[in-house]
Amino acid sequence: MVTSVSSLTALTMRDGCGYVYDPDVYLWRPLPAKCADDFLSAEFIAIVALTAISISLNVATAARLLMNKMALGVNREDWKKRRRRRWTIMFVQSVIQDCLHLFDIINVTYIWQLCDDLRFQFFFLTFSFILIYTLDGYVLQSG
Repeated sequence: MVTSVSSLTALTMRDGCGYVYDPDVYLWRPLPAKCADDFLSAEFIAIVALTAISISLNVATAARLLMNKMALGVNREDWKKRRRRRWTIMFVQSVIQDCLHLFDIINVTYIWQLCDDLRFQFFFLTFSFILIYTLDGYVLQSG
């Protein structure tokens, strides 16, 4: 993930292209340049693509686990059920965590702009950040 962000930064950041912190709205604002807008679009597309890759790997892993489980032919039903339940929980937990962070990125990129009131934007972004990481911790703990 760090490599992809570094690559995007190196490809899109040029002279006169950057962000300035605006303390009035508690946000980093892009300088009025096309490259800053391109960077935001590229960052969002990269995050969506990486999430899609992660979810497809999760599906491939689930399919592999199911195929291996069927091939093993374990006789003990209780152990087999317990193992299947644990794999299912871990798989669902992984998919939920991926979706939570995608939802956070969508909130930070688009949803906060629905209302121009600075208080709404500040509280929305703050509570979105807190909620996503609280839910992530809850999902991690419940597994």
